[in-house]
Amino acid sequence: MKRLLQDVRKGMMKWRREGKKGISPIISTAILVAVAIIIAIAIALWATGLVGVFTKYEKLDIMSVWAGRATHTPSDVGLTLVVKNSGTTPLTIDNIYLNGRPIVGGSPYPGWSVNYLEFSSVPGPYGAGSTCTGTASLSGINVRCNPGGVAVFIIELDRPAPDIDAELAIHTVSGKKYPVVVSLP
Repeated sequence: MKRLLQDVRKGMMKWRREGKKGISPIISTAILVAVAIIIAIAIALWATGLVGVFTKYEKLDIMSVWAGRATHTPSDVGLTLVVKNSGTTPLTIDNIYLNGRPIVGGSPYPGWSVNYLEFSSVPGPYGAGSTCTGTASLSGINVRCNPGGVAVFIIELDRPAPDIDAELAIHTVSGKKYPVVVSLP
């Protein structure tokens, strides 16, 4: 072992005598700092991308709902539903459920029938970009609401008896439902 150490020392001395030098401590420190900064920047950019993805969310607030006499057929019940996109990303409403059953493309709830469906948009408080656009009728619903957009749905239906409750639920293309209960007159 002693001989091995002596050979290593002789080799290092020979290496130094030939004019070869190692990396100076200042240069090696500078290289390590540069690599650490590059890795920190890469991690920061990656984390910022993740934060951006997780801070976007869909949220629909049901601002109000009320029942009264229908406009088109006075013997029917008219429901007015006002919703607002309070989330940070646009959302698309693709159906409205009445007592657990879809108004469009589903079998009607026994004893109930929807006779009329209409959609209108209210300009949002955040300018022209915060509106809802699209169409809603008994043949289909496709209403896209930007953040801050307010949509008004008018639904007219027959009902089996007075003084009962109806559960309405707004359904979005992401699969979320936003329910509300309204007492019918």
